[in-house]
Amino acid sequence: MAVFAPAAPAAAAAVPADQGSGRSIVKTASGIKYTDLEAGGGEAPKVGDLVMCDLVLSLEDGSKVLDTRETGTPIAFQVGITNPLVTEGLEEVVRGMKAGGTRLAVVPPALGYGAKATQPRGIDAPIPGNADLYYEVELLRCQGTPVGTACCSEAKFAERGGACIPAETLKQLEAMMSLNINL
Repeated sequence: MAVFAPAAPAAAAAVPADQGSGRSIVKTASGIKYTDLEAGGGEAPKVGDLVMCDLVLSLEDGSKVLDTRETGTPIAFQVGITNPLVTEGLEEVVRGMKAGGTRLAVVPPALGYGAKATQPRGIDAPIPGNADLYYEVELLRCQGTPVGTACCSEAKFAERGGACIPAETLKQLEAMMSLNINL
């Protein structure tokens, strides 16, 4: 995998608040517009970090082309690592978030799929050329466990007392690991 050196999140300027919601909308120097629904409380990802996101990707007409919450399969990628399934715009959106945060964003075609119509693997419908991409992204909380990394929504993290895996389940996993039981 090639590592690219992403710039720090582009300088952003607040634009007038959305008249319907009252939330301020930020426009980055690259042309992405976003607003945070939840700011998140964790750390912002750094180059090389593995992130997991639940996201909804829609087109301007409102048609959904991907919803990881419906499929139950969040997307995972390494920040700053070239990945043909993750657009430059999506990475920029995520790079400025904190774990547990939820963001609405509009990504211009130049940072999305460009001028050519395409249907990337895992996307339910074709994306027309020069399409703005409308994202709702939740950057999931992640924690290391004896059997790997576990990620969950902010609500589950809070519900479980600041953990993605309930303490009792974690104890059971640790006990199985000490017995060398294969999962």
